[in-house]
Amino acid sequence: MKLIATIDQLNEPIVMVVVDAVYRLMHGADENSASEMAHFIDACDAIQRHIGGTMLAVHHAGKNTSQGARGSNSLLAAVHTSLMVSKSEDLVTLRVEKQKDAEPLSGGLNFKMLRVPAGIS
Repeated sequence: MKLIATIDQLNEPIVMVVVDAVYRLMHGADENSASEMAHFIDACDAIQRHIGGTMLAVHHAGKNTSQGARGSNSLLAAVHTSLMVSKSEDLVTLRVEKQKDAEPLSGGLNFKMLRVPAGIS
């Protein structure tokens, strides 16, 4: 796998790999297909085992956010933790959709977005 070879060439400890977004890494595969999603999940598992750390995959909700993530539900079945982030005006809410092997966070966490000058001129 090319990513694992690249990680090995870095010769640095890698503790997390972030995939943003799932559909961009599936290279035209059908994200609604459980078997094609299984290939993606298997690749993520291989990377996670190789680094011995965390694999974080950003995935988007469908047009109807009440139905959860887009595509095959095999992705949600495979993950240990699923978080939903939503935004309304300047309020961001983080909600746990799934938490394997631990108590889920009840309710959610709310964050108020603040505009902070970057100081770049």
